[in-house]
Amino acid sequence: MVTTLSLFENKKTAEACQQKNGLTAEAMRRILIDNARKKKSEKRGGQQRRIDWHNNIQAPAKATDDLLAIDEALTQLAAEDAEAAQLVKLRFYAGLSVDEAADVMGLARATAYRTWNYAKAWLRTKLDGVVSH
Repeated sequence: MVTTLSLFENKKTAEACQQKNGLTAEAMRRILIDNARKKKSEKRGGQQRRIDWHNNIQAPAKATDDLLAIDEALTQLAAEDAEAAQLVKLRFYAGLSVDEAADVMGLARATAYRTWNYAKAWLRTKLDGVVSH
């Protein structure tokens, strides 16, 4: 028998899970961006190219720049459409699917997919020519 109290507890648990996923995505974004900024700093070799010594293959030279450009574009997207930016953060930094992100954000699946398609197109336009492919 389902009681009102158990329904309330389940709702609180779902809300806590949603909040945790949102916080996790934001924390991961901040960690990655801080790490990219540190790698780019002069103190840590800034503009020097990294080399994989195991088999002498060069690592991508622009990965740090790409990450910083993506973060800047994501910040601009958040100013224009906070919901789309949150969906991108959950997808990129928390590794959630569109369906999982929709659940976390309390969106209908169709709305989440429309928002995801919009956000992808918006970011692609902003990042065209900036991010290496």
